[in-house]
Formats: sequence, structure tokens, C-alpha cells
Amino acid sequence: MATAFSEAVAAARDGAAWARRHDLAFISVQGKDRVSFLHGLLSSDMKKLESGCGKPACLLTAKGGLVAPLGVHFLPDEHLLVGPKGAVPAAAAMLDKMAPL
Repeated sequence: MATAFSEAVAAARDGAAWARRHDLAFISVQGKDRVSFLHGLLSSDMKKLESGCGKPACLLTAKGGLVAPLGVHFLPDEHLLVGPKGAVPAAAAMLDKMAPL
């Protein structure tokens, strides 16, 4: 058993690993103006985020109140926002409200 665990740790350090996270939820933001849209709502600079990269950010109210802490991942056709399952519904509602028609 110890050998299998050691091999799994070595594989995670040298390659990749995955784990199920039932405490997280996701929001997909798509469209040609998604960078500027998110840049105006999140605490991190979305204009400097390169495709294939990710960074932490907070979704804030107009007065600077915290709506949700998020991880933002820049994918080829979307930005994927990842956050605590309990905070993501409020974040999705705010993004829906703020989204241009």
C-alpha cells in the first residue's frame, strides 16, 4: 500500500493529478467582449491574463463588497469561473444582471 501511495505522490509531482471537488461550482462566460466584461467586475486584471492560464479573483459589488472568491481560467472559447458552491449562485445572478444584452 505504501508503494502505491508513493507512486501516486511521485506522479502528481512529476506529471498531473486530479481529485473530485464536490464543494466547487462553475460558471462559463462566453462572447467576444468577455475579457472587458470580466475586467470591470473582478478584482484581478483580466486584460493581462493569457489564454491557457488562470488566476484568483474576487467578484465585487459596485461598492467593493465581496460576492464570491473565484478562480478564473482563460480557455480558447470561454472564461471558466470556479468558486465555492454556496457562493456561485449569487455570482451567476450578478453576472446575469450585469451582462450586456
